[in-house]
Amino acid sequence: MLKKVLDVVIPYGIENGLFQLGRVLILSLVSTFGTMAIAANSVGYAIGIFSVLPGFAINLGFTAVISHCVGNNDYEQAKFYNKKILLNVFLAHLIVNLIIFALLPYILRIYDLSPATAAMTSEMVIWHGIFAILIWPIAFTLPTLFRSAGDARWPMVVSLSVMFICRSDRPM
Repeated sequence: MLKKVLDVVIPYGIENGLFQLGRVLILSLVSTFGTMAIAANSVGYAIGIFSVLPGFAINLGFTAVISHCVGNNDYEQAKFYNKKILLNVFLAHLIVNLIIFALLPYILRIYDLSPATAAMTSEMVIWHGIFAILIWPIAFTLPTLFRSAGDARWPMVVSLSVMFICRSDRPM
């Protein structure tokens, strides 16, 4: 039983650790762009985390549902719930991001940013929200399916490959 747990935990821990390292490297890059970019990035991150909050919450329950289906060898039900939950994440992200887009001018007033910083933050939040609707569910909910079924290696390999290819400063 411990081996089964470690087969999931170790690859996921490596993936998450390297993902966080990638975030630190991106933040170190942003810090070279100046005060306005640092402020816009900080505020954009604070607002942007709300745009994916439904997905994080749904994924927590998704793990238990898929683990239960796989534990009962009911793979058809796992496929059914995967489609249903993936659709729910897409819809939840769409609704939450539309609300954020509508309230963005009022939210930015709370931070008392300069007009240029507010414009930069607004652009960041809008682009982040668009990608949270289109890409986040597949990039984060689908790997949760694999981990819930006991396969953490495949999501780790894909995630790290994408991270090193897309975040690389090497010319392709």
